[in-house]
Amino acid sequence: METGEIKWKSSECKDYFSLEYFLAIKTQIMSYLKCILLLLAFNPLNSVACDCDWGGDFFNVGLKEDLIIKGKVLEFSTLNFGFNVQMTVEIIENFKGIENRKTITVWGDRGYDCRPYLSLFKQGTEYFMALHKLNENEYEIFNCGEYYLSIHNGFVESEIAIQKEYPHTERIKVKRFKNILKRKLNNAR
Repeated sequence: METGEIKWKSSECKDYFSLEYFLAIKTQIMSYLKCILLLLAFNPLNSVACDCDWGGDFFNVGLKEDLIIKGKVLEFSTLNFGFNVQMTVEIIENFKGIENRKTITVWGDRGYDCRPYLSLFKQGTEYFMALHKLNENEYEIFNCGEYYLSIHNGFVESEIAIQKEYPHTERIKVKRFKNILKRKLNNAR
């Protein structure tokens, strides 16, 4: 026997290393890969994923929305998504928009919307919210800008600036914030 030559004990074993067998396996793997790529390409979650530019601070994006309120988060609902996707909000004060109900439903993100995940909100906490009317009975809050501001110990708090005129202000008294909001809404009319 020459060096490098393999002596087969069984013809079956030799078949596993034949060119025909290798090509058959390669063809089968390629067809599986094509199916996987097609599934990924036409996945509905990929086609509706959120992709947006930052719209700006509360006064830049919020004034354009249907409803601006000071509200309190009462409860959350998962609706079988496995995480909170809706919240019930009590309207404490309405600054813009027509809404006669004392409580409203606000949608957060379901995993593919341009809305914040409701885990960012705390039950019992008050917020200023700029909301978009989703349908006759429900609202949604967007994530591509500062559409909500939390209220703690008499201060409105922001992760960025309250407004451009106060570039490094992350806290402002509620009364002062409300006055600025009312003035900006009057100027926008």
